[in-house]
Amino acid sequence: MIDVRQIRENPEALRQAILRRRVDPAKADVDAWLELDGQRRTVQQEIDGLNSQKKELAQLGRTDPDAARARGQELREQSRSLESKLTEITGRWQTILDWFPNWPHPDMPDGAGEEDNPEECVWIPGQGYLPADSLGIGEGSKSRMPTSPIHGDGEFEAKEHADLTPTLGVDTMQASQVSGSRFTYLKGDTARMQYAIQRLLFDELLGRGYDMMVPPLLVRERALYGTSHFPEGRDQVYAIESENVEDGAQLFLVGS
Repeated sequence: MIDVRQIRENPEALRQAILRRRVDPAKADVDAWLELDGQRRTVQQEIDGLNSQKKELAQLGRTDPDAARARGQELREQSRSLESKLTEITGRWQTILDWFPNWPHPDMPDGAGEEDNPEECVWIPGQGYLPADSLGIGEGSKSRMPTSPIHGDGEFEAKEHADLTPTLGVDTMQASQVSGSRFTYLKGDTARMQYAIQRLLFDELLGRGYDMMVPPLLVRERALYGTSHFPEGRDQVYAIESENVEDGAQLFLVGS
Protein backbone atom coordinates (compact mmCIF):
# COMPACT_ATOMS: atom_id res chain seq x y z
CA MET A 1 0.00 0.00 0.00
CA ILE A 2 1.07 3.57 -0.63
CA ASP A 3 2.45 5.71 2.18
CA VAL A 4 0.19 8.79 2.23
CA ARG A 5 3.21 10.91 3.14
CA GLN A 6 4.64 10.15 -0.29
CA ILE A 7 1.47 11.44 -1.92
CA ARG A 8 1.56 14.67 0.08
CA GLU A 9 5.25 15.22 -0.65
CA ASN A 10 5.25 14.24 -4.32
CA PRO A 11 1.76 14.18 -5.87
CA GLU A 12 3.18 14.61 -9.37
CA ALA A 13 4.97 11.26 -9.10
CA LEU A 14 1.63 9.65 -8.29
CA ARG A 15 -0.01 11.34 -11.28
CA GLN A 16 2.68 9.84 -13.50
CA ALA A 17 2.17 6.42 -11.89
CA ILE A 18 -1.56 6.65 -12.62
CA LEU A 19 -0.81 7.42 -16.27
CA ARG A 20 1.77 4.64 -16.58
CA ARG A 21 -0.43 2.07 -14.86
CA ARG A 22 -3.43 3.19 -16.94
CA VAL A 23 -5.72 3.71 -13.96
CA ASP A 24 -8.90 5.73 -14.50
CA PRO A 25 -7.90 9.28 -13.42
CA ALA A 26 -11.53 10.08 -12.62
CA LYS A 27 -11.44 7.42 -9.89
CA ALA A 28 -7.82 8.03 -8.86
CA ASP A 29 -8.31 11.81 -8.59
CA VAL A 30 -5.16 13.15 -6.96
CA ASP A 31 -6.40 16.75 -6.65
CA ALA A 32 -9.67 15.68 -5.03
CA TRP A 33 -7.78 13.43 -2.63
CA LEU A 34 -5.37 16.21 -1.63
CA GLU A 35 -8.33 18.51 -0.93
CA LEU A 36 -10.01 15.86 1.23
CA ASP A 37 -6.72 15.10 2.95
CA GLY A 38 -6.38 18.74 3.96
CA GLN A 39 -9.97 18.84 5.25
CA ARG A 40 -9.46 15.58 7.12
CA ARG A 41 -6.35 16.81 8.90
CA THR A 42 -8.01 20.12 9.78
CA VAL A 43 -11.05 18.41 11.31
CA GLN A 44 -8.82 16.01 13.22
CA GLN A 45 -6.90 18.94 14.67
CA GLU A 46 -10.18 20.53 15.77
CA ILE A 47 -11.21 17.29 17.47
CA ASP A 48 -7.84 17.07 19.21
CA GLY A 49 -8.29 20.64 20.41
CA LEU A 50 -11.70 19.83 21.89
CA ASN A 51 -10.25 16.78 23.63
CA SER A 52 -7.61 18.99 25.23
CA GLN A 53 -10.32 21.35 26.47
CA LYS A 54 -12.23 18.43 27.98
CA LYS A 55 -9.19 17.50 30.03
CA GLU A 56 -8.94 21.06 31.33
CA LEU A 57 -12.52 20.95 32.64
CA ALA A 58 -11.40 18.94 35.65
CA GLN A 59 -9.91 22.04 37.25
CA LEU A 60 -12.97 24.16 36.41
CA GLY A 61 -15.17 21.53 38.04
CA ARG A 62 -13.51 22.15 41.39
CA THR A 63 -14.44 25.84 41.42
CA ASP A 64 -17.64 25.98 39.33
CA PRO A 65 -19.26 22.55 38.80
CA ASP A 66 -22.32 23.92 36.98
CA ALA A 67 -20.21 25.82 34.47
CA ALA A 68 -18.02 22.76 33.99
CA ARG A 69 -21.04 20.54 33.23
CA ALA A 70 -22.49 23.06 30.79
CA ARG A 71 -19.16 23.48 29.03
CA GLY A 72 -18.65 19.72 28.98
CA GLN A 73 -22.01 19.20 27.26
CA GLU A 74 -21.15 21.87 24.71
CA LEU A 75 -17.80 20.25 23.96
CA ARG A 76 -19.40 16.81 23.57
CA GLU A 77 -21.92 18.13 21.05
CA GLN A 78 -19.16 19.82 19.08
CA SER A 79 -17.12 16.62 19.15
CA ARG A 80 -20.03 14.51 17.88
CA SER A 81 -20.57 16.91 15.01
CA LEU A 82 -16.89 16.91 14.08
CA GLU A 83 -16.60 13.13 14.41
CA SER A 84 -19.52 12.71 12.01
CA LYS A 85 -17.90 15.13 9.59
CA LEU A 86 -14.57 13.31 9.89
CA THR A 87 -16.21 9.96 9.15
CA GLU A 88 -17.85 11.32 6.01
CA ILE A 89 -14.64 12.93 4.75
CA THR A 90 -12.55 9.86 5.56
CA GLY A 91 -14.93 7.64 3.60
CA ARG A 92 -14.46 9.70 0.44
CA TRP A 93 -10.72 10.06 1.15
CA GLN A 94 -10.32 6.27 1.47
CA THR A 95 -12.39 5.52 -1.64
CA ILE A 96 -10.04 7.58 -3.81
CA LEU A 97 -6.94 6.27 -2.02
CA ASP A 98 -7.97 2.70 -2.81
CA TRP A 99 -7.72 3.47 -6.52
CA PHE A 100 -4.16 4.81 -6.34
CA PRO A 101 -1.69 2.32 -7.88
CA ASN A 102 1.70 1.43 -6.49
CA TRP A 103 4.64 3.28 -7.99
CA PRO A 104 5.98 1.30 -10.99
CA HIS A 105 9.69 0.56 -10.97
CA PRO A 106 11.58 3.14 -13.06
CA ASP A 107 13.06 0.36 -15.21
CA MET A 108 9.64 -1.12 -15.98
CA PRO A 109 8.64 -0.42 -19.61
CA ASP A 110 5.25 1.10 -20.32
CA GLY A 111 2.63 -0.97 -22.08
CA ALA A 112 -1.10 -1.53 -22.40
CA GLY A 113 -0.96 -5.31 -22.58
CA GLU A 114 1.00 -8.46 -23.32
CA GLU A 115 1.83 -7.33 -26.84
CA ASP A 116 3.91 -4.48 -25.40
CA ASN A 117 6.12 -6.73 -23.27
CA PRO A 118 9.74 -6.57 -24.50
CA GLU A 119 11.32 -9.98 -24.92
CA GLU A 120 14.46 -10.35 -22.81
CA CYS A 121 15.37 -13.98 -23.46
CA VAL A 122 14.12 -17.11 -25.19
CA TRP A 123 14.29 -20.81 -24.39
CA ILE A 124 15.32 -23.28 -27.08
CA PRO A 125 15.21 -27.07 -26.56
CA GLY A 126 18.70 -28.41 -26.04
CA GLN A 127 20.19 -24.94 -25.61
CA GLY A 128 18.30 -23.43 -22.71
CA TYR A 129 17.82 -19.68 -22.24
CA LEU A 130 19.41 -17.31 -24.74
CA PRO A 131 19.29 -13.52 -25.16
CA ALA A 132 16.32 -12.65 -27.35
CA ASP A 133 18.44 -10.68 -29.80
CA SER A 134 20.61 -13.74 -30.45
CA LEU A 135 17.92 -15.12 -32.78
CA GLY A 136 18.44 -12.20 -35.13
CA ILE A 137 14.73 -11.90 -35.96
CA GLY A 138 14.06 -8.47 -34.48
CA GLU A 139 10.36 -8.65 -33.71
CA GLY A 140 10.58 -11.39 -31.11
CA SER A 141 10.42 -15.17 -31.08
CA LYS A 142 6.66 -15.81 -31.01
CA SER A 143 6.32 -16.12 -34.79
CA ARG A 144 9.48 -18.19 -35.15
CA MET A 145 9.39 -20.66 -32.27
CA PRO A 146 10.29 -23.40 -32.00
CA THR A 147 13.45 -22.90 -34.03
CA SER A 148 14.39 -26.57 -33.74
CA PRO A 149 12.50 -29.90 -33.63
CA ILE A 150 10.87 -30.74 -30.31
CA HIS A 151 10.21 -34.41 -31.07
CA GLY A 152 12.94 -37.03 -31.10
CA ASP A 153 12.15 -38.61 -34.47
CA GLY A 154 11.16 -35.34 -36.13
CA GLU A 155 7.58 -36.50 -36.67
CA PHE A 156 4.98 -34.72 -34.64
CA GLU A 157 1.27 -34.48 -35.39
CA ALA A 158 -0.44 -31.54 -33.72
CA LYS A 159 -3.86 -32.24 -32.21
CA GLU A 160 -6.69 -30.09 -30.99
CA HIS A 161 -6.83 -29.93 -27.20
CA ALA A 162 -10.31 -31.50 -27.24
CA ASP A 163 -8.82 -34.59 -28.93
CA LEU A 164 -5.63 -34.63 -26.90
CA THR A 165 -6.86 -34.14 -23.33
CA PRO A 166 -9.00 -37.33 -23.02
CA THR A 167 -5.92 -39.44 -23.77
CA LEU A 168 -4.02 -37.71 -20.95
CA GLY A 169 -6.55 -38.19 -18.16
CA VAL A 170 -8.07 -34.72 -18.41
CA ASP A 171 -11.87 -34.95 -18.18
CA THR A 172 -13.58 -31.71 -19.16
CA MET A 173 -16.97 -33.24 -20.00
CA GLN A 174 -17.75 -34.52 -16.50
CA ALA A 175 -16.28 -31.41 -14.89
CA SER A 176 -18.54 -29.19 -16.99
CA GLN A 177 -21.58 -31.00 -15.58
CA VAL A 178 -20.65 -30.39 -11.95
CA SER A 179 -18.83 -27.04 -12.18
CA GLY A 180 -19.44 -25.47 -15.59
CA SER A 181 -17.07 -24.65 -18.39
CA ARG A 182 -13.30 -24.24 -17.98
CA PHE A 183 -13.08 -26.80 -15.16
CA THR A 184 -11.39 -30.19 -15.34
CA TYR A 185 -10.89 -33.47 -13.56
CA LEU A 186 -7.29 -34.68 -13.58
CA LYS A 187 -6.85 -38.44 -13.45
CA GLY A 188 -4.07 -40.97 -13.11
CA ASP A 189 -0.59 -39.92 -14.17
CA THR A 190 -1.75 -36.40 -15.04
CA ALA A 191 -2.97 -35.88 -11.47
CA ARG A 192 0.28 -37.33 -10.15
CA MET A 193 2.25 -35.04 -12.46
CA GLN A 194 0.53 -31.97 -11.03
CA TYR A 195 1.64 -32.87 -7.51
CA ALA A 196 5.11 -33.80 -8.78
CA ILE A 197 5.49 -30.35 -10.35
CA GLN A 198 4.39 -28.75 -7.09
CA ARG A 199 6.91 -30.83 -5.16
CA LEU A 200 9.64 -29.89 -7.65
CA LEU A 201 8.90 -26.20 -7.18
CA PHE A 202 8.71 -26.55 -3.39
CA ASP A 203 12.11 -28.23 -3.27
CA GLU A 204 13.65 -25.66 -5.62
CA LEU A 205 12.35 -22.63 -3.73
CA LEU A 206 13.06 -24.06 -0.27
CA GLY A 207 16.61 -24.69 -1.46
CA ARG A 208 16.88 -20.99 -2.29
CA GLY A 209 15.98 -19.95 1.23
CA TYR A 210 12.24 -19.38 0.91
CA ASP A 211 9.91 -20.59 3.66
CA MET A 212 6.74 -22.56 3.05
CA MET A 213 3.43 -21.09 4.13
CA VAL A 214 -0.21 -22.17 3.88
CA PRO A 215 -2.39 -19.01 4.12
CA PRO A 216 -6.06 -18.78 5.09
CA LEU A 217 -8.36 -19.54 2.15
CA LEU A 218 -10.89 -16.91 3.23
CA VAL A 219 -9.99 -13.29 3.98
CA ARG A 220 -11.75 -10.12 5.04
CA GLU A 221 -12.56 -7.43 2.51
CA ARG A 222 -9.86 -5.03 3.70
CA ALA A 223 -7.14 -7.63 3.11
CA LEU A 224 -7.95 -7.62 -0.61
CA TYR A 225 -7.60 -3.85 -0.68
CA GLY A 226 -4.18 -4.33 0.88
CA THR A 227 -3.15 -6.73 -1.91
CA SER A 228 -4.55 -4.35 -4.58
CA HIS A 229 -7.16 -6.87 -5.77
CA PHE A 230 -9.88 -4.41 -4.74
CA PRO A 231 -11.50 -2.22 -5.84
CA GLU A 232 -10.76 -2.82 -9.54
CA GLY A 233 -10.79 -6.62 -9.45
CA ARG A 234 -13.78 -7.06 -7.18
CA ASP A 235 -15.88 -8.77 -9.88
CA GLN A 236 -13.18 -11.44 -10.24
CA VAL A 237 -13.29 -12.63 -6.61
CA TYR A 238 -15.76 -15.07 -5.08
CA ALA A 239 -17.60 -13.80 -1.99
CA ILE A 240 -18.98 -15.94 0.83
CA GLU A 241 -22.56 -15.05 1.72
CA SER A 242 -23.31 -16.28 5.24
CA GLU A 243 -25.03 -15.01 8.36
CA ASN A 244 -22.64 -17.04 10.47
CA VAL A 245 -19.52 -15.12 9.46
CA GLU A 246 -17.72 -13.73 12.49
CA ASP A 247 -18.74 -10.17 13.48
CA GLY A 248 -20.79 -9.82 10.30
CA ALA A 249 -17.75 -9.20 8.10
CA GLN A 250 -18.00 -10.61 4.59
CA LEU A 251 -15.30 -13.07 3.59
CA PHE A 252 -13.78 -13.71 0.18
CA LEU A 253 -11.88 -16.61 -1.38
CA VAL A 254 -8.21 -15.92 -1.97
CA GLY A 255 -6.67 -16.49 -5.40
CA SER A 256 -5.52 -19.92 -6.47
